[in-house]
Amino acid sequence: KDGMRVAYWLFMCCNAPLLMYTSFVYGEIPSFALFSIGLYYLLRLLHPTCGKASRKASFSYAALCFLSLVGSVFLRKNSLILILAVTIVAVLEGLASHRYRLLLLLAACLIGAFSILPATVSIYERRSGSRLSTGVTALSYIAMGMQEASRADGWYNGFNFNAYQEAGMDAESANQASMQAIRERLQYFKGHPAYAAKFYRNKFLSQWCDGTYASRQATLATFGGRSTFFQSLYEGGKSKYYIAFCNLFQDALYLGSLFFCILAGKKRAGGPFGRLTSYLGLVGCFGGLLFHMLWEANSRYILPYGLLLVPYAAYGWGMLPEFLSLRQKKLSSRRGS
Repeated sequence: KDGMRVAYWLFMCCNAPLLMYTSFVYGEIPSFALFSIGLYYLLRLLHPTCGKASRKASFSYAALCFLSLVGSVFLRKNSLILILAVTIVAVLEGLASHRYRLLLLLAACLIGAFSILPATVSIYERRSGSRLSTGVTALSYIAMGMQEASRADGWYNGFNFNAYQEAGMDAESANQASMQAIRERLQYFKGHPAYAAKFYRNKFLSQWCDGTYASRQATLATFGGRSTFFQSLYEGGKSKYYIAFCNLFQDALYLGSLFFCILAGKKRAGGPFGRLTSYLGLVGCFGGLLFHMLWEANSRYILPYGLLLVPYAAYGWGMLPEFLSLRQKKLSSRRGS
């Protein structure tokens, strides 16, 4: 356990993209902070010992879980992806353990998460006395995610805003234009399967293999600009060292998560990893992978999933010495016999 704790703190303290994002507020970090709190209290409720907790403590856990998860969506709508993923696993766990009250909490979290933003818009409309525009449509982001862009396949190329403006800021017309663009791309992918495979391979790699999570490009200079050192680190000659460090960090993160999946699988029977809840974060990452292969691509969107993998990577690296030691003993005993 000490090795796991050390690995966890090393991952968090050496997470350069997270530190570089501190001057960039776009919702990911505060939203993920609230999601983490909500996930923590959900795990407390799912833990077998929670049945021994007082009714007051259980109610407090449930309230904090609800407020944090719904609040994370209020700050950043993309949190819905993670909430949906962990809710599916939590529902299965609740059904398996016959804890039906937990299902009520999960239903409340889903209703709150899906209604918080429409409710906020409704409040503003009532206060202003006018109907607010829906803005750029979700379907246009999906259409844009199927197109080429200067940065990488599926990244931002302006289609979503252009479609909305050309439609006279009418959401229905913008959706029709987006649907037409989607049909055209699907037809092209069908006729060129090798191109389609290459397109989505590039889209995947450009998001999940960028160790910087676009922290250099997305973080703009604020408060009078950057010093000479940080200007070089973000855009100049020192950026190559930053990129190399971030890629090495991400390699360690993915490798540690792989170790967790392998080693936890070996210890699953009768151990703490026999429960579905041990894999909530991994399920959330898989849901995010599927979503961002469909949506507009950007490696900045992957940062929360990278943070979600940190505990798994820490466990993986922490369990590795014990596994290697046991493996060595088994090999020695076989040779001795």
